Amino acid sequence: MKYQTFVIKAILRQNLWFVLPYLLLLLGSSIYLSMNGKGAMVLLLDTHAQKTLDWFFVFYTHLGDGLFALFTVLLFLFINKKQALTLAIGLILSGLIAQLLKHTIGIEHHRPSLFFEGIHSFRDIEYLVRHLHHSMPSGHTASAFCLFFTLALMSEKKTYGYLFFCMALLVGISRMYLAQHFLEDVVAGSFLGTMVALFVYTMANKWFSNAKWNKPLIPVQ
Repeated sequence: MKYQTFVIKAILRQNLWFVLPYLLLLLGSSIYLSMNGKGAMVLLLDTHAQKTLDWFFVFYTHLGDGLFALFTVLLFLFINKKQALTLAIGLILSGLIAQLLKHTIGIEHHRPSLFFEGIHSFRDIEYLVRHLHHSMPSGHTASAFCLFFTLALMSEKKTYGYLFFCMALLVGISRMYLAQHFLEDVVAGSFLGTMVALFVYTMANKWFSNAKWNKPLIPVQ
């Protein structure tokens, strides 16, 4: 147990370019939530809506869905089997946990469109279908933070961690901008994805320690 704690601390220290901005995000979000009512961030983003941002976020949000995750895993099969399996296990686990939470503790959590029904009308956005139920946690955000934190953990150039953090953060913002989730849903999803990524990455170093795993499944000549 002490060894595992030591390993995790070492991993976190090596990835401060992702970890520190994320800790600041958690702190800032906690302060904002304590000072504002439910849905305040969603309404704030809605008041600053622009057509260009609508187009950007309605497509960017798909970086947190299953198809993009599958594409990334398949791509890594041509690079490194261990990394591909680490990504696949993390993304599947975070997705399963997110769905379990949505249909247990999140079953009574309505999405912004239903929560603000009769109070605030959100604009229609082309190619966007807004959901009404199972708001907590944000599955897209969980997937994005799991994916991009795992990429940061696997990257040899640790300064890329800040780029990966920003990419994950934008998925979370997109969920609120599109009125699909509340800030607390996004925070919960980000925490879930980050913790799953850290756990799976740590365990994968034990599960796939054999050198045969550090090769592509499908060699590219």
